Amino acid sequence: MTAPIAPTAPPPAAILDTLDLAVLAVAPDWVITYANDTWARQRGRPLDSLIGRTLWDAFPRLQGAPEVAVLHATMVDGQTRDYRVHFADQTVDGIWDVICTREPGGQLVITSRNVTQQARLEHVHDRLLDSIGEGLFVCNTDWRIEYWNAAAERITRRRRASVVGHNLWAAFPGLVGTSFERLYRQTMHERVAGTAHAIEYRPALSRTPGRHAPEGVYDARSYPVEGGGILVIFADVGDRERQSQLLRSLFEEARAANEAKTAILATLSHELRTPLAAIAGYGELLEDEVDGPLLPTQRDTVARLRTVTQHLTVMIEELLAFAAIEARTPGARIALHVEPLEMGEILEQLAALVEPLARGKGLAFGVALEDGTPSIRSDAGKVQQVLLNLASNAIKYTEAGEVRVSAAPAPGGGLRVAIMDTGVGIAEADRTRLFRPFGQLHEPMRRSQGGAGLGLYISRRLVDALGGEIAFDSTPGMGTTFWITLPAEPPLAG
Repeated sequence: MTAPIAPTAPPPAAILDTLDLAVLAVAPDWVITYANDTWARQRGRPLDSLIGRTLWDAFPRLQGAPEVAVLHATMVDGQTRDYRVHFADQTVDGIWDVICTREPGGQLVITSRNVTQQARLEHVHDRLLDSIGEGLFVCNTDWRIEYWNAAAERITRRRRASVVGHNLWAAFPGLVGTSFERLYRQTMHERVAGTAHAIEYRPALSRTPGRHAPEGVYDARSYPVEGGGILVIFADVGDRERQSQLLRSLFEEARAANEAKTAILATLSHELRTPLAAIAGYGELLEDEVDGPLLPTQRDTVARLRTVTQHLTVMIEELLAFAAIEARTPGARIALHVEPLEMGEILEQLAALVEPLARGKGLAFGVALEDGTPSIRSDAGKVQQVLLNLASNAIKYTEAGEVRVSAAPAPGGGLRVAIMDTGVGIAEADRTRLFRPFGQLHEPMRRSQGGAGLGLYISRRLVDALGGEIAFDSTPGMGTTFWITLPAEPPLAG
């Protein structure tokens, strides 16, 4: 019987080329004697450009780099060393964990593993842990601190570099004999999570300055870590209470400032309303030529006066409506007068109010009540105000074409009213601030169009109070359609 042929062992170089480790060998004179395919590939260099050249010639960026001192030290004393390095040149950019070892013959063997993705994940991990407001640290089974987040630095007033790698009890001797020590040791030895609330911590005055956390009252939670060690999360109860008090104080200041602003707006608007009405009345008398015919130039001046007073009137009415909404107690509902809604009458009244505005700009305007439009109960005055705001806006931002308002059954039940225009449309960048107070769009048109930028904000608040929804669809340069949907009856009505 023929004996089986023993398999031939692959040569060492072939084995190294199958590994994910990059391997480089350097002679005592720093000439590269070996590099595997992984090293060449990860550094973006062909093998024949490395072998026979000195390390410094093959990788010029090493000149003056911090890791050079590590390589020289290992070549001199033979001690194995490891480090992490960020390597970047014209062909490659990455992070490697490196181990350098000197062989008996004096040759230096450098092995490295690409940990770029791992390092980036670790960076994200550290950023996340540093973003939380509670202190967090990790100890191994020898009580050596391995991690210390930014909140732990702030609470204890100890920098990360001064504690990581140190024994917990040596770094914070004030913990010895406290409830913290008992909690942490129980978690470490019994491998169970524990919690301690409102522990009073008062380190002895004889402690070395800077070797303990500030005295105060703390909450702490400790958890066993897989593989040994513990994770501790702690918070300064006093600091947390101070932060809460500060937030409450800031909130009260902001609320008071908002109330003052609202009161000022309401007062100014009321004070301006009467003289503005007088100016508008005198303008109408002039326009009607009560005191005799006007010259063409005078008629043009009076027309401009009418336009300005209309813009100011709209602005004042918006400010008064805004002040009324903002003056409500937080959480209070807008008062509603709910009754059967005569949609046909509301559309007729709307047309009577805004059709002259459209005609003055040469626009077609129309209203329509589609068959099957349901009868609902709602607040007619507030529905009229919303439609007036939306139709006025449509006319304001339409230079040619038409504005149409139509009422129809809503797909999910209730009433749907659409306001369509062929105006400038709404740019994508403007849509996020569309319903914010004082958020006017189309800034170049601000001076010519007027208004306080409150119409859409007020409309949304009123539609919300009616239990409905407001939305829009727009194509820049082609026009916009706003629509509101109203339920059969507002919530909590009656």
